Amino acid sequence: MQESEPFEHSLLVSTALTGSDLGYAALYSPAGEFAIYAIPATYLLAALAGWLAYRSGASKNTSLTIIGEVFVVAWWVKWLVSLALLIYTTFQTWKLAGGWPGSNATHHFFTADGIEITAPDRTSLFRWADISRAMETKKGFFFYQGKRLATFIPKRCLEGPAEIEIIKKFIARNIADATVLPS
Repeated sequence: MQESEPFEHSLLVSTALTGSDLGYAALYSPAGEFAIYAIPATYLLAALAGWLAYRSGASKNTSLTIIGEVFVVAWWVKWLVSLALLIYTTFQTWKLAGGWPGSNATHHFFTADGIEITAPDRTSLFRWADISRAMETKKGFFFYQGKRLATFIPKRCLEGPAEIEIIKKFIARNIADATVLPS
């Protein structure tokens, strides 16, 4: 989505993620997506298991018992997988932030090359070409590499609508798969 006029701005955003920021970022992680798809898949699997049991000559009560058992097992599997994905995503976001939530500031420096992230123990550059997707919500901006959440910038860390608009311009110029809220 490159625009013709040059964009010579840069922006430095300092963030100190809190526990609620990590929780919010986890909603937009693979754990949240897994939970969305697991529920209908469980219904289909339970119905298929009950139907196959009934078609093979089992009584209605046995078929209903099988359906119930599939629901119980699927609930535990969904819970364990979602928890593992949630913990992993939260850990990755926490690690990117450089420590325990709120303990250290992380700096996001937006440039023409990409987003340079400086945490207390390391610096990394996410080139615009490597960022596959960006999404703006009411609480912040999410940047993804593939399906993995690369970084989250809470809007509470931005200094007003001007900085939000600058980030939106960087997104519009550099990321094809982007969702931003109307200005």
